[in-house]
Amino acid sequence: MRYLSKWTPGLAVALAFLLGGFEVESALAVEGTIWLIGDSTVASYPAERDPVAGWGQLLGEYCKEGVVIQNKAVSGTTSRSFVSRKFWEKVLPQIKEGDYVFIQFGHNDHYKERGEHLVSADDFKTNLAGYVAEIRGKGATPVLVTPMCRRIFDANNKIKKQFANYPEKVIELGREEKVAVIDLEEISFQELGKLTVEETKDVFLYLPAGKYPAFPDGKKDGVHFQTHGARLLAGWVVEDAKKQKLPIAQLFQ
Repeated sequence: MRYLSKWTPGLAVALAFLLGGFEVESALAVEGTIWLIGDSTVASYPAERDPVAGWGQLLGEYCKEGVVIQNKAVSGTTSRSFVSRKFWEKVLPQIKEGDYVFIQFGHNDHYKERGEHLVSADDFKTNLAGYVAEIRGKGATPVLVTPMCRRIFDANNKIKKQFANYPEKVIELGREEKVAVIDLEEISFQELGKLTVEETKDVFLYLPAGKYPAFPDGKKDGVHFQTHGARLLAGWVVEDAKKQKLPIAQLFQ
């Protein structure tokens, strides 16, 4: 028999004792679903790609028992192509009232092809607003996340911000539509700035040759993360949600 305790942990334990050791679910257990949409820096990867990971892949480590993670981020997508490639139309019908949805695009939107960004900053904001409206239409709660810093340094070997006004568009939208924003660009700028140039290699996908079957020749990638780095990012997201006292924070340990 399982009892869903609404009392304090102490009372739950006492009840379990009096009932002769019946299983009592922890008072810390909750029910809730967190969806994630975004690009490769958020996405989950199969074991054969070890150690590459997106922060969404590690988010579950910070969640309370009973929380369900649905990471639907897709590598290579922009705020526009996630819709045009029909990923969003598969996700949206599954989102239900009371769910939370993290939205983080920007890396590919900001990418320049033939001198032009794949998605302009204004269109980026408009696209994000569309997600926000549709998520709210399902009775769920959107949470906007700015894209984190890449491993690019200035002349003084300090991490640089590289996304121009794209993060500002996210923050603007959050303010205008009263949507929670986790400014992961600023957070990663501050946190990565505490590390030496060499130490940042352990965060990003800098791998020696011969260590990982998926990367026999090694790897030097200043955009994507190895498991340690993805875990740090997920922790920063969780910490900021708690700091802001966002409703989603109730799902985190």
